[in-house]
Amino acid sequence: MVKRMFCLLMVMLICTVSGISLFAQTKSNYEITYLVESFDPDDKTKEWSARGSEFTVEEFPKVAYVEERPKQLALTAVEGKTYNALGVRAQFKKKGYNTIEVYPGNADGSDPIVVNGVCTKIDVWVWGAGYNYDLAVCVRDFNGIAYTLPMGKLNFIGWKNLKVKVPTYIRQEAAQLPANRYLEIVKFVITTTPKERVDDFFIYFDEITVSTDLKYVSFDGDNLVEPAVVNKAWGAGTIKKVQHGNLVDPTANEDNASANEDSASANEGA
Repeated sequence: MVKRMFCLLMVMLICTVSGISLFAQTKSNYEITYLVESFDPDDKTKEWSARGSEFTVEEFPKVAYVEERPKQLALTAVEGKTYNALGVRAQFKKKGYNTIEVYPGNADGSDPIVVNGVCTKIDVWVWGAGYNYDLAVCVRDFNGIAYTLPMGKLNFIGWKNLKVKVPTYIRQEAAQLPANRYLEIVKFVITTTPKERVDDFFIYFDEITVSTDLKYVSFDGDNLVEPAVVNKAWGAGTIKKVQHGNLVDPTANEDNASANEDSASANEGA
C-alpha cells in the first residue's frame, strides 16, 4: 500500500514538473479561430453598453460607434462596406481604482456572447491613449461561476491586439453528451490606477475573436444533441434552454407562436 502511494505521488510530481495536468481538458485537432463580434453595422452580433463605478461623473460613461478600424484589419476591407469600432468615453470625480464595465446588452440587462466549442483564447483590438489603466475580460462557465482574466495594461498609444489564454481549470466539457459546456464572454472591465488622471479619457474596441476547439461540435451523430431534434423526439420543452454556441433553439419560436395562437383563440372564445 505504501509502495503504491509512493508511485502515485511520483507520477503526480513528474506531471507537475513537466507541465502536464492530470485534470486538464483534453485537446484535439479541431481548433479554429473565429470572429464573435465585429461592431460593424451590417453584421455586429450584439448591442453594447457601459456602466461605471461609484465615482463616475453623471451622464458617463458614454458609448458610441465610430467609423474606424486598425490598419492591419483594413488590409482585408471589402469595398463599399462600413466598418466601425466601439468607443467608450468616461470621467471620474476622483482618482483611485475606478472601473468601467463594457458589456453586450443594454440598460435592461446583459446579453453575453456564447462561444462555440471549448474556448482556449480570447483576443480583442484595443485603442489606447497612454493611460496607465488595466483591462480584463470576465467570462462565466456553465455552472454560472464567473472568472476575471487580465488582458494587460492600456498604457500604449494607438491600436494593439490584446490576448488572454483561457485556463484549463475553467470547465467547458463533461464526460456525457452534450459534452460541451459553453463559455460566455460577459464583459470587459477597465480599471484605473490611483496615480493616473481620470478627468476624461477615451478607449476603443474592435473585432473580438476567439480560438476554440470544436471537437464536440462536429462528430458522427452530433445532431442527436440538438435541442430541435431532442424536443421533436421526446416532446416540446424537453430541452427548454440549451446553450449551443451562438445557435438558437429553433423550437423556442415555434412554442411561443403556438402559445400566442392558443391565447388568441381563448380570447376570441371569451
